[in-house]
Amino acid sequence: MEDITGAVVLNGLDDAIIGSTINTNYECVFAYSTDKILDILMTRDQMTLIEAREFYDFNIDAHYGKRSPIFIQSVNVADGSKVYCDDFGGAWAV
Repeated sequence: MEDITGAVVLNGLDDAIIGSTINTNYECVFAYSTDKILDILMTRDQMTLIEAREFYDFNIDAHYGKRSPIFIQSVNVADGSKVYCDDFGGAWAV
């Protein structure tokens, strides 16, 4: 189990944490689901999807230092599968 002590935690978005991972500095950080963040903003703050996306882009998806979280976004593919993309350009299918 990695030591998550010192990793950046985003206030009010605990339900969007989907795990932890090792960043490019070989330090443990939290992984957040972009989809879950948007759902929280739309439900809790009564934002539209467009408002939530804009708020996310300008206020959440940022660099918070060397222990910044990563954000995982799912993308639906034409064949019905999902591909997940991270901040570092990585992508994988599930």
